[in-house]
Amino acid sequence: SKHLKLPEKRMKKSHIVQQCNQRIGRCMNLIRFVTEHEYFVGKNVAIIEQCVKPLLQFADRPEEIDFEDDLIFCIDALIKKSRSCSPMMQELFPYLQKFQMKYNGVLANLTCCLNSYIIFGKDFIESDERNVQLLLEMVWRAISLNPAGDHNFNDESNADFAR
Repeated sequence: SKHLKLPEKRMKKSHIVQQCNQRIGRCMNLIRFVTEHEYFVGKNVAIIEQCVKPLLQFADRPEEIDFEDDLIFCIDALIKKSRSCSPMMQELFPYLQKFQMKYNGVLANLTCCLNSYIIFGKDFIESDERNVQLLLEMVWRAISLNPAGDHNFNDESNADFAR
């Protein structure tokens, strides 16, 4: 009897997560509009960041959501509009690799976002070699995809990259 309840609980949780994803997904267009337009953002970047912060917690587990592209566009827009890399955006940087993993190694929409980090967060990227390393690892992961979308790593190429 206990064994039968476990899958039922899992199904209920999955259904709740799916409903939550749908509701947030519907609202993300409005949130993106606000983050991407100067009329709203202007001098209100910090306020908007604080309002969007609860959604950015999903950056830790993009495999569970259906609106990861919208999150990436919001992060990109907030960096571009503020022309800087705020502490919140700096905190999110290491999580971008999780988006890439969800995209099976492809950078996809991360390309523009990473470019914004490089341009407007130059000091942040340069401030810690782990940031530079993470950025280069993401690029290398994307470059190392073969046409079938599989990683074409071998021990030699990994050793060369690590040097």
